[in-house]
Amino acid sequence: MNFTITFPCRNRVNMANEAIQTFLDSCDYPILIIDDNSDSPDGEYIKSDRVNVIYNNHKSGLVSMWNQALKEINTEYVIIGCDKIRVTSTDITRIENKLKEGYSCVATYLLGIFGFSKELTTRIGFFDEGYEVNGFEDTDWMNKLFINDLSLYISKETEYLDTGTSWGPANTKNHQYYNSKWNEDFVNNQITQLKKDVNYEDINTFKGTYQNKTYLGWGSSELKAENINNYYNNKKGVKNILNGNL
Repeated sequence: MNFTITFPCRNRVNMANEAIQTFLDSCDYPILIIDDNSDSPDGEYIKSDRVNVIYNNHKSGLVSMWNQALKEINTEYVIIGCDKIRVTSTDITRIENKLKEGYSCVATYLLGIFGFSKELTTRIGFFDEGYEVNGFEDTDWMNKLFINDLSLYISKETEYLDTGTSWGPANTKNHQYYNSKWNEDFVNNQITQLKKDVNYEDINTFKGTYQNKTYLGWGSSELKAENINNYYNNKKGVKNILNGNL
């Protein structure tokens, strides 16, 4: 399995460098950083032959940069992190092993760090760029796994700095978009997708590029984060899930 580590950054270069160093120390994979047109950079990113930085000349937002990274990366497998993650080799090995077991997506601190094959995007599409600001993009991704019967491993095992988000608080605009896309009927235990992603055509980007995978079904999911378990299994806590704090 060949991975690339990637995450977007805005302004918090020193914090990002601490995260990058933990990845450098924990694995041999290349690292792609996408700088979201930072307003006040506080230094330079770590210099390493394994670290590549793309500087955007405009602010793209979290979801757009996740998608940008998927299109830039040459490896089949990707681990998406953030500047608040402090990873260890144990975390990397866990992601590798769980993917080998057949999980379609493996997240070891919510969607603060998660890995998958880009082949998965041919099943559920890329990240929905209808989420222009912050909030609910993570729930949307997990919902797409759920309705397509694709397994999720999600926990809070990786060290994570609870320092707030650099993308701004969860935004009403994203919440409104989410409610226009999903109907959550937990009386009848149903989540229904009402419309396609705004960038739905991206689902064809990697068609035929990677060997088709056989994934475990949703019933094999390991939902080790309480709020995720409540949302999908106990049908409560829906509106507070994750709170957009990635």
